[in-house]
This record gives sequence, C-alpha cells and structure tokens, in this order.
Amino acid sequence: MKRTQWFIGLIGLTAAVMILLQGQPWYLPVYAQDPAPATPDAVSEEAPAAEEVPEAAEEVPEAAGEASAPVAEEGATDESPEAATPATAAEEPPASPEATTSPAPSLALAEEGYQDPGQRFQVGLLADYTQTMLAGVPIFESPDRTLAYTVALRPRAADVNLNAGALSQVAIDTFRTGEGLQVGAFEPVTDGARLPWTGTLTMGRNTQPMQGVMLARQVPGRVLLLLIAATAEAADQVEAVYATLEPTLTAPDPA
Repeated sequence: MKRTQWFIGLIGLTAAVMILLQGQPWYLPVYAQDPAPATPDAVSEEAPAAEEVPEAAEEVPEAAGEASAPVAEEGATDESPEAATPATAAEEPPASPEATTSPAPSLALAEEGYQDPGQRFQVGLLADYTQTMLAGVPIFESPDRTLAYTVALRPRAADVNLNAGALSQVAIDTFRTGEGLQVGAFEPVTDGARLPWTGTLTMGRNTQPMQGVMLARQVPGRVLLLLIAATAEAADQVEAVYATLEPTLTAPDPA
C-alpha cells in the first residue's frame, strides 16, 4: 500500500507541475544544434587502407606460404577478401534513428483513445488501465498501479520547426524539478524526441526509485509531452508501453 501511495504521489507532483506550465506560452531560446557527425572524416582517412588491398594480395604468392604470418604481424592488409570488411563497414552511413530503437511488443489498446476536451491532443488508452483526472490533467494507471502515463503540453509563442535537441530541452525544462531527475541521451523519432529518465520519490522516510521515458512531439501551436513513469518492479514494461503509445500521441485533425 505504501508503494502505491508513493507512486500516486509522484503522479500528483507531476500533474501539479504540468498544471502550472500548461497555460504559460514559452519563447524558443537558442539551442545548440546537434554536432555534425565525425563519421565522414573517419571514412576519408581509412579509405587509403582499402585501396592497398590489391598490392598486398600480389605480394602473398611470392612469400611461398611462410610469409603469411610476418605480413599479418607487420599490420599489412590481409590477402583474404575479409580484410576489406572493416573499411567497407566504415564507409556505411550511420543507422537511421528508427533502426537504433529496439523493437518492443505492442500492448492492447482500448477501442477508443483519450481525446483532450479542448481538442489539443489525443493519445491511446491501454486496455485495463484506469483513467483519472487531477485538476484537469489526465492520468492513466495500470491495474496494479506500478506504471502510469500522462500527457502535458506547452503552448508555443513562435510556431517554428524545432529539432530533436530543442524538443528534448523543452521536456527537460518542463520536468526538471523532479526529485533526482537524471535524463539520458535523446533519440530523434518521428516529429519529436525520446528521452529515457530516472529519478526518485521520497515520501516521509521512504525513497522509491522511479524510471521511464519522455516523448516530446511537435504539433501546430504546441509541443506535446508524454511522460511514462514506473516503479522498479514495472521497469520491464516501459518499452512496450512506449512502443504502443508513441504513434497514438497526435493532434486531432482540424474540423
């Protein structure tokens, strides 16, 4: 019961922060753009190694078999086709953000999702989850109350495109007052950014570790923020919840 109370307290604190922020439009500060990847430079430096493969291959027959080991010790390019593999791999472009995300099973959704009364956003409702409202903020909880999610929004004073880094900063600024909040590296996703996070919640003498995922998504006129929070015992469910809800967080189509 105490664990449940801690979790309810976390959601309550989160909702209180969102209530204070939802009506406050913000102006876009100057965020540093993502640094350009160094991969192309590294490729250009390693390219000559790949070009030397034919020469190394020609020297091997003259060594009459015994010279194979010395050639490998001297760091020369191996005569086998596999020797070109590292250089070839280096020339491949980085994997797309979608490919870096580990696939997670999708969970069942209720037939009808949640739609904000003000027509500002909509999000899926996981099957068997209960929905409550705290001062106008929707909170969706699992049956055992060890995992929950909610949606906040930030009105935008300037409707300009934000990159993943800027969207991540919006999420961090919104939830930075969370106790012991530690945010991991952001990952670009469709129209937004995903950030893993950890934190703690202290209620009296008891401290409960928490973790989850934030999703910041840009829509016309605002940024939507999906917050998923779980206790340690429900940590293995976070990815499945995120994978299910991420495509459902959208702005309703204008009438």
